[in-house]
Amino acid sequence: MTRYALARHVFVCVQDEHVVFLDVRRDRYFTLRAEQTRSLAQLVRGWPVQRAANAEIARSADERSTSAALAPLVERGLLTLAEHTGKDATPIQLEAPVVELTLEAYEGTPRVDAVALFRFLKAAWGASFALRHRRLDNVVDTVHHRRRRWEAHKGSAQVSFDPARAHKLVATFAWLRPFFYTAKDACLFEGLALSTFLASYGIYPRWVFGVQTRPFAAHCWLQQDEVVFNDAVEYVRRYTPIMMV
Repeated sequence: MTRYALARHVFVCVQDEHVVFLDVRRDRYFTLRAEQTRSLAQLVRGWPVQRAANAEIARSADERSTSAALAPLVERGLLTLAEHTGKDATPIQLEAPVVELTLEAYEGTPRVDAVALFRFLKAAWGASFALRHRRLDNVVDTVHHRRRRWEAHKGSAQVSFDPARAHKLVATFAWLRPFFYTAKDACLFEGLALSTFLASYGIYPRWVFGVQTRPFAAHCWLQQDEVVFNDAVEYVRRYTPIMMV
């Protein structure tokens, strides 16, 4: 039996009755009904839709239906024949958010010094340049490698997360934001800019991408454990995480 794997640049999750793919190299999403892909559980390691337990339903997933589900995924480069060049298709696991670090939840007005202003402008300009002139997968790789360097640098040392300090920095960023750009419908830009701003202070939250299917929408935010940095918990919970950087 031919085995397949998820392409390295592709991420997958199940949202309601759909399987959703993110091709980060092409910056495109692709969806299929989960029921259509059930038979792929026997061909792809970690496939998020389990094979039907009912024998009669399982038999109905014949070679024709398997080929129908497989063909568009292979054609689009979402699945690969060579398992050693692919990866497990198991969706990411992320703690459900319960705390939000927003400007609205911050007590008082953050004090902005020259250093914070400079780092804000540098992060915002860098994010704008990157998203205009580089592919999304390259941008994601940059953030990924930045975090990996930080993890390698800290080694086995336990670096405690200080929510109060993080909240102050997020509030500073959010307070400055309206003077330079709007965050409306710009979650990608804000996520990258805020991630860079926080990294300059030694804080490295995860950059999380999520989807919903009815209606289809994609969103991204920063999260550390159960803490959301730049969004409302209630809003973020509408989305199923598909990629975490």
